[in-house]
Amino acid sequence: MPNRSLQGIVTALVTPFREDERIDYGAWQILIDRQIAAGVDGVFLEVHDNPKEAKSDGANALESTKLREVLKELLAVRKALDVARATP
Repeated sequence: MPNRSLQGIVTALVTPFREDERIDYGAWQILIDRQIAAGVDGVFLEVHDNPKEAKSDGANALESTKLREVLKELLAVRKALDVARATP
């Protein structure tokens, strides 16, 4: 397996919560979209198979079952921005 290193700007995102202490996925998506629009090269997401059983920071973790959907959305936004920037 090739040794891959992070390059460019990679940000760690804060986790927005609702008043009931659950993750606010709508606000979280807005934060991610803004990071991508600003041109970051990657985002750091905390992911766990079962956040309720995590030894630390479980409340801040994205459930791993939602990761594929989130990544697809991130890639779609990034692709759209890349196309828009390349169009004169």
